[in-house]
Amino acid sequence: MTRAWLFSILSAATAGRSPSRCVIYVDPCQGDVHDDRLTLIQEACESAGVEVVPVWSAGYARMICSRSSTTTEEADDIRAKLEPSFGEEASWAADRLQGMHVLDVVCGSDAGLACSERMLNALAPERSNGLLRARRDKFLMNEALRARGLDAVRQAVASSWPEASAFVTSLPQPLAVVVKPRRGSASLRVGLARSIDEAARCFERVLELPSTLDESEEGLVSTVLLQEYLQGEEWIVDTMSRDGEHKVTRGMNAMAPDLPCMQVLTTAPIPSAQVLALWRYDKGEANGAPFCYFGAEPVGCTGAHARRVVDYALAVLDALQWRWGPVHMEVMWVSGTAKAASGAEADETEGARGPVLIEANMGRHNGLEFKLLCEVVYGCTMYEAQLAVLMGDEAAWAALPAVPDDATLRCAGRLVTLVASVSGALTAINHMDAIEALESVASVQLEANEPGDQVIAAIISLQLLPSSASDRFPHQVKCTIDLNTCAGQIILLHADRAVIERDYQTLRALQPTLFEVAADADARVSDPGEAADAVARSTRRRLEAEEALRIARAVVGACTPLPPGAPTRPLRVLVARFPLLEEDFELSVPASSRAACEYAELPRELGDALLRAVRTAKDEPDAMRNCEALVGTVGIVQM
Repeated sequence: MTRAWLFSILSAATAGRSPSRCVIYVDPCQGDVHDDRLTLIQEACESAGVEVVPVWSAGYARMICSRSSTTTEEADDIRAKLEPSFGEEASWAADRLQGMHVLDVVCGSDAGLACSERMLNALAPERSNGLLRARRDKFLMNEALRARGLDAVRQAVASSWPEASAFVTSLPQPLAVVVKPRRGSASLRVGLARSIDEAARCFERVLELPSTLDESEEGLVSTVLLQEYLQGEEWIVDTMSRDGEHKVTRGMNAMAPDLPCMQVLTTAPIPSAQVLALWRYDKGEANGAPFCYFGAEPVGCTGAHARRVVDYALAVLDALQWRWGPVHMEVMWVSGTAKAASGAEADETEGARGPVLIEANMGRHNGLEFKLLCEVVYGCTMYEAQLAVLMGDEAAWAALPAVPDDATLRCAGRLVTLVASVSGALTAINHMDAIEALESVASVQLEANEPGDQVIAAIISLQLLPSSASDRFPHQVKCTIDLNTCAGQIILLHADRAVIERDYQTLRALQPTLFEVAADADARVSDPGEAADAVARSTRRRLEAEEALRIARAVVGACTPLPPGAPTRPLRVLVARFPLLEEDFELSVPASSRAACEYAELPRELGDALLRAVRTAKDEPDAMRNCEALVGTVGIVQM
């Protein structure tokens, strides 16, 4: 697929029909690295006579429309299908849906999660999880867990380095602190610092460039999240929830009575939560980046660690009030006997702290190529479960297996995430004969990770791509520092886990010399942050701030005196400060304005609000309305 969206499919699926039911698809794109939802949901809806209604979130639409590859016709089509403003969902539905009943609202991108949540709440309340910002804000997410008695990571948010430094210096030595955005995905701009100076550089890097296209919620631009570094074994728990029936393994019941969050919910209906896949992650340092993805192994829920991880994950769903839809959750089994951050004692029998949340991607699927692995190893996929929930297919839901244990796994498997050690124009791919000879290799997909580049896909049954086929190489390869710069995936499948492990280690050994690039390309990237943020780093924030101020000045009439005889209003002088800019800006606003009421002593938050007013607008008149609602109609001058 050469586009991130499928205009032809979405427009043709219901041609000639007048469906009475619909599914709203926010950001109908291949939002993840591998995401088959759009195609599968479209096919299921078409066969059931259900229309798929595309809607674009403001942030994702801006990103697509700004691409040089987007045609004028495509951009116009996207702008015609922008999300309704908050509170206008019902009127939008009356005009756009023409009486169709909304079955569900699904989302294809991280940027559209807030939009899909509020549209679902307004238009299909029987399927709604309610409105909860903590499902997207990583700081609020962990605080919600802590409030419900679950162990949660020690953390703080800061908008300035002195605030951040106070938290960093409070951590035990030797220092290890994670510095990351409050909102983001794929380990983008997530840093691990082992010194004060390194922490300061990571902090500045997060502030410099946004990590999410959705800046409709406060605090995402002007603050940075700092957390203790969790060490141990990382697990993935993929779940699907459906209101009513509760499908879990017996391990869940053993933990439930001890969890305050479970006790609190005993008076309310208990949601159904189907755990569809359990994985062990292999992540670590590579190319100077702290959290590179090496691989993931599908496993059964067998053994004390696995059962406790699953129990904890289900308790997280309850703490975040999740009742419907998919969740991709990352949990660390923390080793050592340190006291839990929440105050709970470490597990005495295991000699470890136990499971602690890294993050929960609510409403999202696993971003890795999991479909083939899950079909073969587990016998079902998250896609099948979502379609069963989406279409209300009771038989399909009942047919889904319970959380599998090792005895029910059909075979062993492993997903190998390829790590490139070079950046530049690709000239050769090495070791393909050696890879083809590995006993457990089931599929190989090598990916370009520069916008617009080609993708090489080779399934073993169709023969691996020979290294001589240079005309089909991706144009560029980028040094791997996170999931977005992953160089490809290899799927291993075999009846013997020992064979999988042997081939996995062989592939890990081959990867440093797998790709060759042109001689003038940088051989290696020593600083992943510099590689990721090189474009427009020094000017982006200033340009954005100037744009916000320009529009605000146009709204308020900068330094323009009131006409003679015009009634005066009480004014209040505020200060706006923008991330990483030295200047402060003084604003004279009506004392009754929203800015005066909410941001009187919060200069950085006011700067954040001004940026958000512009970024979330559909066009300049809309941005002017947003600014007017924020600051009123009086002057703004630079200090």
